[in-house]
Amino acid sequence: MSLAELPAPPPELCIPSTVSRHALLGHAMRMARFHREHGDRRPPAGRDAAAWAQLPRFALALSWAFDLGLVEWTGRALCQAAWPVRWHYSPTPKDVLATDVPRYDAGEPPIGDHRCFGTGPRGGRCRAGSATPARRLVNPTTGEYVYVWACDNHAAALRGPMNAAPVPSPNRGGALAAAFPDVDLDPLYRWADGRYDGHSGAAPDAMPDRPVRLRVISGGQP
Repeated sequence: MSLAELPAPPPELCIPSTVSRHALLGHAMRMARFHREHGDRRPPAGRDAAAWAQLPRFALALSWAFDLGLVEWTGRALCQAAWPVRWHYSPTPKDVLATDVPRYDAGEPPIGDHRCFGTGPRGGRCRAGSATPARRLVNPTTGEYVYVWACDNHAAALRGPMNAAPVPSPNRGGALAAAFPDVDLDPLYRWADGRYDGHSGAAPDAMPDRPVRLRVISGGQP
């Protein structure tokens, strides 16, 4: 693991004695589940590693808001709780959350063999000079796809199945959604990635019915 992938020290919050033991237990169980999901869903090496390593900060702020009621339920308050010092560097809070947006990821286009996938005795006429590696070969049942080299002639045969296939299920991100199934994370995911149009799994009415205010504590004294 590179230095960039190491998580920064977590933010600190003074938890008042009025928080019940039941709430504290729920907070602990929630964070334990998140860390399992965070480890299981780690992106491929080198891809968004620095931002992914910061995601536990956001999970901690979410639990402070939803389980303990110590942070206001707004994107700004959550970011301020997770990053108490104003963040001037990359990755930004938005970058961090974007790594967890549920999505389908087919991986990188292939390199090396520049031959069209339709090349062969039954492949028909191939315009080899027009082959590119960003054509999608789609599973018509699941919608999952991989990138293949294809020329303009053979790419036409790929468009029909691609247009008729269903939207593939996400295979990346979703650690927060798995750890917070009772929280509607869709507004946060859409804020992080405007292309997100899915549903993270929680009912909208699972949101807290009243916001609580963030109280800044200086020097550990109330």
